[in-house]
Amino acid sequence: ADGEELQLNILYLGLAQAYAVDKPGKLAFVGTPSPDGWQWTRKEGIASTVKSAIAMRDNSQPAAFVKLPVEIR
Repeated sequence: ADGEELQLNILYLGLAQAYAVDKPGKLAFVGTPSPDGWQWTRKEGIASTVKSAIAMRDNSQPAAFVKLPVEIR
């Protein structure tokens, strides 16, 4: 919103949902597809969970169940 550039790690769940977290692991975003490309919305309270999910994908953390918000349209 303030025009700041961020470097993000992104986890895509197919073409339906995506999650992103900044490098320090303080800001998280939920992405949904739109006709104009991915739309990103900042989401409070999920940064550490998204960071853990990305670490699991990258095999730097053991697999576990995580709870992330999902929007079905």
